[in-house]
Amino acid sequence: MNCGIVVPASGWLEMLSEECTAHGTLLVLDEVKTGLTVSSGSATQLVAPSLAPDMVTLGKALGAGLPVAAVGMSPSVAEAVQSGVVDIVSTTGGNRLAMVAAHTGLTQVLTPETYERIGGLNLRLVEGLRRVIEEHDSLQATVLQCGAAKGCIFFADCPTPPKNFREVLGLGEECSELAELCALSLSIHGVWIGTCGDEEWTISAAHDQQDIDAFVAAFAKFARELGEAAPAEDSP
Repeated sequence: MNCGIVVPASGWLEMLSEECTAHGTLLVLDEVKTGLTVSSGSATQLVAPSLAPDMVTLGKALGAGLPVAAVGMSPSVAEAVQSGVVDIVSTTGGNRLAMVAAHTGLTQVLTPETYERIGGLNLRLVEGLRRVIEEHDSLQATVLQCGAAKGCIFFADCPTPPKNFREVLGLGEECSELAELCALSLSIHGVWIGTCGDEEWTISAAHDQQDIDAFVAAFAKFARELGEAAPAEDSP
């Protein structure tokens, strides 16, 4: 299940790489959901730029709207595949239409200029959501940003972001319930972030400033409605 955004602690992935090497095990990173939405070098480049995994899986954003799957690998792993020692079979790995879409997306859409523009939109969204939270005392929430296009809201007052799935669960059922309620409210006001309350958002190359401002406005309506529905505190 999704759990918002949990960024690996500094040095965690590097430690995993060292342990894998010491025990003769391959380090495989799943970048299907993060991948090209976070940066042109995926989440790995963002959080551990010196890391060189043995394999990495990619999909989703790579297909530019079409279903596609890809596996990157080190020369030694690639040699095992080419020699026939290991087979790799993929339902969506070699579709010609998807390959054309992926190539076009990588060379013409996901340019450095696009990542810079998307990153600016994401920052505008994060700052807008945080401003709404500050304006509503009844709303306890923390907004996180990850890379160019990703972000999420934890409906809890987190001094530090959750470091693992257990800490996310530790935020309590109220956090999850508020997240689901927020997702429903946003959809009613024209903003769709996913079917799960704990879903992170993704800004695409098609979004613009007007879309970002519509998101913030819809969230502000949710915050206002939540405050109006909250039971009044007993007067002294």
